[in-house]
Amino acid sequence: MEQFSLAGKTALVTGASSGFGHHFAGLLAENGARVVLGARRLDKIQARVDALTAAGHEVLGLPLMFGILPRPKTFCLNRLKRLAVLIS
Repeated sequence: MEQFSLAGKTALVTGASSGFGHHFAGLLAENGARVVLGARRLDKIQARVDALTAAGHEVLGLPLMFGILPRPKTFCLNRLKRLAVLIS
């Protein structure tokens, strides 16, 4: 049973390599959101990205290196044009 629909929405989850971020990334994807998973090390989130993509979800992994790369919210707004959910 679908709890709610996030179809067409974009969500950014920081700290997505483990714990709550890992869990919520899956929950958001399962309910239709395009999910950007962020963590300091891309290799730590790649397995989650691969699993969600294999399940048919639209997912992108983003290394978060504050001060070096663009801020995650800015990245999402510039590249994806909108952001409906932010879990940090």
